[in-house]
Amino acid sequence: TPIGRAMMLNHLFEKVRLPGGTVVSLGGYEREGGALEVNAAPLLRELRLERGLPVWTFEIHEGGARFVLEKRLFLVHMQNTVHVTYRVLEGDGKVRLKLRPSVSFRPHEGVVLGAVPAEYSLNAAGGRYEISGPAPYPVLRLNICGECPAFTIDGHEVHNLVYRIERDPGYDHVGALWSPRGGDRATGAALHQRRSACSRGSRRRADPGGRSVPDHPRQPHGGCGSRAGGR
Repeated sequence: TPIGRAMMLNHLFEKVRLPGGTVVSLGGYEREGGALEVNAAPLLRELRLERGLPVWTFEIHEGGARFVLEKRLFLVHMQNTVHVTYRVLEGDGKVRLKLRPSVSFRPHEGVVLGAVPAEYSLNAAGGRYEISGPAPYPVLRLNICGECPAFTIDGHEVHNLVYRIERDPGYDHVGALWSPRGGDRATGAALHQRRSACSRGSRRRADPGGRSVPDHPRQPHGGCGSRAGGR
């Protein structure tokens, strides 16, 4: 592992738009000075572990309608790949999901400041999105599966974020994250199959059954995943 343990994809901010136009945030931040932005806390009905993997269940109301959304996260064995899956468990009508991936390429044990925005670049081709950062880090590859997905390029930086694990022992703990914006969307039925993933590892992917299959560079495929280049 030439670069050792490294942080690349640090945060995934999610917004859900319900059929009536109501927009709710499922993600959040903690800012320096004690400002904690966790708008989804009242919506979180359950957080549990299944075979050691987290499952979130959110309950959202709009007028007299009730929507139950599920989010799952799992990592592929022997790969630097993470899959995030969203499903509508209850509710009628189209539900749209917007994702904003945020990155800060840095050593796992290094300072949290990371690279500056000018050091990142985004490449989009064939439904795949690749974020490149400063050397020697590999490319971070993203892939979204959903009904009518779209990607909006609008660079964004979030400042003064608190990292609690680094803060508690007294290390530098205030950093920033950069995002190409993302803005991928899916409509109601698509959320039942909605899957987003990212990783850095060999050019292999996992199908929904968890099997590892070859992934040919820059060729469209039916899998749902995203990766970063090898260590």
